[in-house]
Amino acid sequence: MKTKRSLFINNTLVQGICNYNCIICGINKPTYSGPKAYQSQEVTKKLTERIKEAIAEGIKIKYVANSGDGEPTLHPEFGKRMNLFGEMIKELQKKHLPLPDVYVVTNGSNLRKPGILEAISDNHLGLNISFPTSHPEHYGEIMMMKPADGKRLLKKVVPCIEKAMQFLKNGKLPYLNFHISPPYREYVRSDFPETLEFLANLAKKNKIREIQLVIFPSTSNRTSLIKHFSKRMDFFKDYFRKYNNKTVFGVKIKMMLTNKKFYPKRKDLIDILSNFKFPCLVYGNPFITVFGDSCCCNDQNLASIEGNILTMSINQLMNIKENYLPSDVCKRCDQSPERLSGSIDFICYSSFSFIKKLFFWSVF
Repeated sequence: MKTKRSLFINNTLVQGICNYNCIICGINKPTYSGPKAYQSQEVTKKLTERIKEAIAEGIKIKYVANSGDGEPTLHPEFGKRMNLFGEMIKELQKKHLPLPDVYVVTNGSNLRKPGILEAISDNHLGLNISFPTSHPEHYGEIMMMKPADGKRLLKKVVPCIEKAMQFLKNGKLPYLNFHISPPYREYVRSDFPETLEFLANLAKKNKIREIQLVIFPSTSNRTSLIKHFSKRMDFFKDYFRKYNNKTVFGVKIKMMLTNKKFYPKRKDLIDILSNFKFPCLVYGNPFITVFGDSCCCNDQNLASIEGNILTMSINQLMNIKENYLPSDVCKRCDQSPERLSGSIDFICYSSFSFIKKLFFWSVF
């Protein structure tokens, strides 16, 4: 592969199976035609082997997220899958190789079930809980498309969050992040102060001194199921100025944008522009499906597959990505590079992507 930046690998433990029905996700929608399956031990084990091989070859892998297109904690062998990642970390440590940050992204609803948090903590993995808002009706609408369910859902998830906070307090988790996602812009923006105070109050109650919020810039719309009033990217700069590195109820607030997490430096954007025929930020990292296939994370129906981790190395899968040209899947996505706006970096990125389209892209 030509790209030299650090990679973010997203692994799908559970495909098409979720106990929520998020407003921006295609899972549990009539339009979903993808599979419903759990990742086999063969695929998970091979992925960990490929990661070790890639790191040994000098490929930089910064993050490995167990997330994907379903709720990962619903996997019937969740603990065994987490053990494989824990073993991978131990082997990398023994060889004094760089360690990726491995974590689980969850809606949080199963964290009080026996063995779930223990499997994460025993393997020294991080935990990210999706929590877009504390407003009951808005939470119900975003997470289940049923505003009236919000109070019931929050009543279930808040004790789970508190249990995770207790694990953090007792040193059983390396970190606990809150994803302000799914990123339904209108509610995230209107509810953010209330949501932040809600989480800070929970942290204070559980004697946590700091909370980390990971915020998705809006407009982010992976399935085109919703349309935002604004077409510009919203980076919530006003909230960063007001709250980042400040204290609320005596709890320090740390905030990070996902684009800064996965592409922290301007040279990372230049790397994508230089080395990909289709320089898409969403497509620029490995997304491994429940079957080990490689595709775009917005391709929830698995309509466009480019290789498989069972037979190909991460280097080979990235070579395919670097030479990829847009498909029909891309037409439904409002995160296409030429549509990005809202900052100088994104405007420049969008402009150069459009120029590259004139030379390389097929009719799209």
